[in-house]
Amino acid sequence: MPKNTKKQTTHSLRNGDVVVALRPNTNKWQMRVKKPDGVWEYKSSKTSDLDEAKQRAMDRYDELKFRQKNDMPLDDGRKFLEAANAYKRLLQELADVGASKPIHETYLRIVGKWLIPFFGKKDLHDIDEGVMSQYDSYVRNQMGSEPAKSTINSHNVVIRAIFDVAVKKKWLTRSQVPITTVKGKGKKAIRRPHFESAEWNKLTSLMHGKWRTKSKLYLSRYKREVLRIYVLVLGNTGMRPGIESLGLKWKDVSELKLNKQQIQDMQAQQPNTNNEDGSVVDTVLQFRVEGKTSAHQTEGQRMVTARLNVKGWLEELKELTGRTDNDDYLFCMPDGSPMKDFPHMFQLLLEQVDMRYNAAGQPRVLYSLRHMYATMRVRKGLSYHVLADQMGTSVEMIERHYSHVKNEEYAVPLAI
Repeated sequence: MPKNTKKQTTHSLRNGDVVVALRPNTNKWQMRVKKPDGVWEYKSSKTSDLDEAKQRAMDRYDELKFRQKNDMPLDDGRKFLEAANAYKRLLQELADVGASKPIHETYLRIVGKWLIPFFGKKDLHDIDEGVMSQYDSYVRNQMGSEPAKSTINSHNVVIRAIFDVAVKKKWLTRSQVPITTVKGKGKKAIRRPHFESAEWNKLTSLMHGKWRTKSKLYLSRYKREVLRIYVLVLGNTGMRPGIESLGLKWKDVSELKLNKQQIQDMQAQQPNTNNEDGSVVDTVLQFRVEGKTSAHQTEGQRMVTARLNVKGWLEELKELTGRTDNDDYLFCMPDGSPMKDFPHMFQLLLEQVDMRYNAAGQPRVLYSLRHMYATMRVRKGLSYHVLADQMGTSVEMIERHYSHVKNEEYAVPLAI
């Protein structure tokens, strides 16, 4: 009887956890490896040599065991796009439970406009410092100029968050996350335009004068009156224009009772602080704002203390809008909806007093009121830490943008 010479096409190794088999219509051996999680991995050995195919299959099996033992990801080749989409889903989950923050919209724009187009098809494991350097060049070329340090930092924040999601899903290890930094990159921050005291006085004089009623249209006069109070509140609280201030409702306004020492301190610094009826001021107005706040503040909220004159302006606002229920917006249209065209109205207002630009040619905007507030408070001697809490930012940011004000204060003693 002739000897059976049929070629064996399946070989089992490592107690059946590794299989090398020959598929029809190819001379390359396929390897099937059982991963530690019980899922079979199918790959070509990319060789027609049986012994070499067996060795590659066993090497892969040993590698997976090693990864399991060292808490390393088992999967290969996860794309950046998968991690980016997982991050987007995470932000959506936060939004669904009411825990999202306005800054998340910026992060999503960065993911869609910048990160996915560049990194999307790349394996997470292949993204290293070299690729990050290529991304820096990509952003620079797309923008047509060197981006600001703050822009680079925002991109880095999102990149780190996406890789953090990937690490938690065990798609790669913490040691495989590329280093991101702004050191030696980006344009230095330019001091932002603000208003000096004389300019502020000129602006408020116009708002308190005929400008507020100089229109035949009721809606135009109404919006000017609301804008006037809005500008005064921003300039006397340091709140951010936009979502942070326009989102305020009457339930977010409260009064803080001062203790005896606080009252004495206030009277020592500003003797004429009595109420109109002569009584001692013993409360200050506070706003609970939500928006872009420092990481140490809980749930994206902080309390903002207003200067004393703000209280009277809010009484005017109540009379003007007629909307004072807890869920009514402070700065609203006659129908109760939030104001939307204040930035444009403010630009027109500045043009009337020839203050649209500062001496350096930088355009002033509503945000300039926040910078004016910070500048004036630093000049009054308010500590950086207190000011950072009030404005919902970091001490480092205050130091970076307003340290020049301290230098002005000490100009004489430094010069003599």
